[in-house]
Amino acid sequence: MRPDHWPLRDVLRPVDPLPGRMGRHYGAFMWAVKNLPPEIGADASRWRAVRAAFEARRRVPAYRQFLADAGVRDADVEALRLPETDKDNYIRRFSIDERCVGGSLPTNRVAIDESSGSTGTPYNWVRSLEERSTSHTFVSHFARYCFGTKPFITINAFSMGAWATGVNMGIALQRNGVVKNTGPDIDKILHTLDFVGPRRQYLICGYPPFLTLLIDSAAERSFPLEKLQVLLRALIAKRWKCAARKDVARSEQIRHQIPRRSSAVSDLPATTAAPRRRWRRRRGRWTPRV
Repeated sequence: MRPDHWPLRDVLRPVDPLPGRMGRHYGAFMWAVKNLPPEIGADASRWRAVRAAFEARRRVPAYRQFLADAGVRDADVEALRLPETDKDNYIRRFSIDERCVGGSLPTNRVAIDESSGSTGTPYNWVRSLEERSTSHTFVSHFARYCFGTKPFITINAFSMGAWATGVNMGIALQRNGVVKNTGPDIDKILHTLDFVGPRRQYLICGYPPFLTLLIDSAAERSFPLEKLQVLLRALIAKRWKCAARKDVARSEQIRHQIPRRSSAVSDLPATTAAPRRRWRRRRGRWTPRV
């Protein structure tokens, strides 16, 4: 049934606010992940995904043209048989206006993030206030899930500026405690640790190569990281994971932890992977094919 038909639209209308209300609160979110039957979440997610696909086709000119060129019909959308978008077939092909809802760049409540350019060219990504707020919420939840609910002083060592990760990480973790955005500046980080002192817990966020450099630099300067309650957190791409664990683990005196499933802050599915694994395991007990 098409999501713009009234029965499904009416079914989803009362459901829509629930994820937002429960998701904003860590306790309610974790209660839902642990206790709600997985099939409820799976069915609601599928209905919402189908509706989102139809809405994107209706309201986003680039996506409408993209699906038309691929010969996608209503039945394909309903079954979520959708072609994948990538930088070549979608981002480079269509203008930024064509890829926005309504065919034009919004005039307010929007931020433009820039990717790092690791593939050769930095790309710009238009994000609404609602999307960024959702990302901030789940990054905050992920930090609590991995490191507990005790208050940290977070030192954000990601690069600042137009890049998505640094700014958004700082905003997100303000929900969990105190944040200082130093960027990848070793002098500022060590000065902050020395200035604030050893009586507090610290969470240092950064990419693995920089965290490795931070540990080595502290050792060269005889800075007593081992006397501080420092937790090094690396948000790592999959290709860095094994090497990063080995490098950061070289400093055995420092309490450290690199989550096994984490990635860039702008990658929401990866950010919420740990709680979702628990949901998938529970769903597997209900659904043998999973």
